[in-house]
Amino acid sequence: MGYIKFMQAFDKKLLREVEKEAKRRGISKQEVIRAVMVPDWLEHYKREKKILDILKVSRVKRENGRSPLISRT
Repeated sequence: MGYIKFMQAFDKKLLREVEKEAKRRGISKQEVIRAVMVPDWLEHYKREKKILDILKVSRVKRENGRSPLISRT
């Protein structure tokens, strides 16, 4: 499995929050980003992707004349 590199830019306000969290935990800013923020982002992405996949399947089924998987009641 290969790795993908990415770069993230933080505004000053967010960077101060990262610094506060790092100090509170007794770890570096880099460790907060790697051990806390990135896993949270990945988990959020997985949840969002599942929701979008479900909605996409639902929309396709409706367009094909079938009943949707998700009812909006």
